[in-house]
Amino acid sequence: DGVVPRLRLALQGGLPRESGSCYSLAGQNSIAPMFFKGKVTDPAQQLQQLEKTIKGLEKDLGLLSAMDIVLNHTAGDSEWLCDHPEAAYTLTNSPHLRAAYELDAALSTFSEDIRQGKVPGVSPEIRDDADLNRVMDALRDHVVRPLKLWEFFEVDFEGICKAFQVAKKVPCEYHDEGWALEELKKGLIQTVGSERRGVRVPGPLARQCARDEETLRRLL
Repeated sequence: DGVVPRLRLALQGGLPRESGSCYSLAGQNSIAPMFFKGKVTDPAQQLQQLEKTIKGLEKDLGLLSAMDIVLNHTAGDSEWLCDHPEAAYTLTNSPHLRAAYELDAALSTFSEDIRQGKVPGVSPEIRDDADLNRVMDALRDHVVRPLKLWEFFEVDFEGICKAFQVAKKVPCEYHDEGWALEELKKGLIQTVGSERRGVRVPGPLARQCARDEETLRRLL
């Protein structure tokens, strides 16, 4: 109800041509009840109503309909993920998301604290620019600074050099510095975000990139 009239207005320039969006779908095989306002509850009848509406949009307004599936918008309690938890991003299969996870967790706690009025000087309701600025200041002081996210981007020089010394015991082929710089960059980027002060490369790769520790540190 109300969808078709709004679309008519949109086509006439009376409303922005946009719609709402959901990013946490628990049931991709069903239609959200909000679209029927409780008037149609049977799933089969809902599909029939949807089909009727889509055909009507094409016939009366000349609008074609399309549907896409964005799997990363699946909710954590979806039956799909309950059956296949390995399909979701976790800190086990995606360790580089550790920094993002800690930030998300801190933001969630921060938001809840604001809602409960636990953040001094910050109102749960944003009424003007001053309220917004107080939220941003609190975000900086209570989340960004304490998290020290830059630590997830720090290179573990000592760890790399230690692994390099172990790898030196095995003969290897050296490469020029151009190759070394590219390979070190590729190796380092794979560990960014996984561990605080833990950006590193394997010892064998470091060994291929430099003949001695001094050269390795300079390249890093």
